[in-house]
Parts: sequence; C-alpha cells; structure tokens
Amino acid sequence: MCAKPKHKSGFVVVDLIVAVFLLGVCGLALSAAFVSGYAMLGQSSEYNLASRVCQDEIEAVRNLGYSSLRSADLLSAGLIDTEQQSSPYSITTVKSLTSNLPHGSGVLRITDQSAGLRKITVTVRWQASNGVWRRVTAASLVADRMPWAN
Repeated sequence: MCAKPKHKSGFVVVDLIVAVFLLGVCGLALSAAFVSGYAMLGQSSEYNLASRVCQDEIEAVRNLGYSSLRSADLLSAGLIDTEQQSSPYSITTVKSLTSNLPHGSGVLRITDQSAGLRKITVTVRWQASNGVWRRVTAASLVADRMPWAN
C-alpha cells in the first residue's frame, strides 16, 4: 500500500506568504498613486486660484476704462496696494495673496503699446509645496474709445 501524506500545510504557508507579499506590493502601488493624486489636487487648486486672481484683476482694470488707468484711480478702486508713480503696481495685499497662496505675490503692469492702446499684464507668483516657484500671467489690451477726442 502507498502511504498518503498526513498534512499539506507546508504549501499553504508558502502560498499565504506569497499572497501577503503580493497584496503588500499592490497596496504600496495604490498608496503611491493616492499620494501623487492628492499632491496634484493641491497644485491644481493653487493654479486655479492664481488664474482667477489674474482674470478678476484684468476685468476690474478694464472696467475702469482707458482714461482711468492711473495710479490714483487704481488705488481708489481698490485694485493696487499703494499709490506709485508708475507701473508695475503691487496687488499682493488687496488680493490677499499671502494668505491664500504660499509666499504669494502679485504685480499689475500697464504699458503703452501705441497711441490709444495700453496693455494690462497681471502676474501672480507663489512657492509650491515642493519648493518650486510657480507663476501665472494673463494679459489684455485696453483701447481708448475715442483717441481722436483727446
């Protein structure tokens, strides 16, 4: 007669060890994907905020009109931090950039392009969580509606 093995537990333990190892490897891969996705979500929200600040500032300056693109008018409209003689103007405080973005700052530049045409450029900078400086810039043109009337 042939003798039958009494226990096959040796194979079960090895199978269990391999299964636990594979589960651990899969778990590590998934956790790395979640961490990366969470970091990208934070970075995306920072870019979103910076883009919205740029867009809002440009729209507000455009709504003032060509003839009101002076420091005193920009300050009274609450669009720049302090009155300065010329561009660039800081928008860091009025837009609360330091509290909304890490090391955030913003600048509004107004430059003459030609007679009756000015360019508005808004730049928002901040330091991302990985230490890299990020920047969003938006620009628009403002024309004098009646350049011949001046």
